[in-house]
Amino acid sequence: MLDEFKLYEITSGDGWWANKFAWQAGLKYIDALNVSNLDFQLEFNSVRPYTSSHFSQYGSYSNYRQSLAHPLGANFNEVVGIVRYQPIPKLNLIAKVFYANPGRDDTDQNWGGDILKNYETREMDYGNTIGQGNKNTILFVDLTASYMIRHNVFIDAKQIIRQSKSDLPAYNSNSSITSLALRWNIPQRNYDF
Repeated sequence: MLDEFKLYEITSGDGWWANKFAWQAGLKYIDALNVSNLDFQLEFNSVRPYTSSHFSQYGSYSNYRQSLAHPLGANFNEVVGIVRYQPIPKLNLIAKVFYANPGRDDTDQNWGGDILKNYETREMDYGNTIGQGNKNTILFVDLTASYMIRHNVFIDAKQIIRQSKSDLPAYNSNSSITSLALRWNIPQRNYDF
């Protein structure tokens, strides 16, 4: 994704604030290691500071104050790993791991992470890098076992762990959710954020 950039400023490498871009790269390996129904997926996401922001919150790439692109907004790097395995026809096992390093804004700072903030209140014009501002690391792990007991009737066992560590107390949290569910003819609800 490209937005508001000047080629000269990109090639100079000075970290100009308006070099707004994001990219995603990924690989999928189906029937990995010659094991039937074993799939690996790896993704890397990177978004520069101030991407998707505007001088007005109404011009940002958002809807109902939520980012249209990625839940973290801007100013982050993220790695995603997913392993899917179906050892028998009715059992699906899925493991997902997300690791992200967003740079966070404090209430009186604008380092480019909050896409609703006016980009004219930025901290500096040059020297901007991904992850600048207040450091934050997020680890998200989702382990799921889903068994089809009858046609379109599933029992799902799930364990979710989310850890967020930051210098800002508002971004420090640890969550662990364990669930057992009966699901009938509807897709599984994902909380990958």
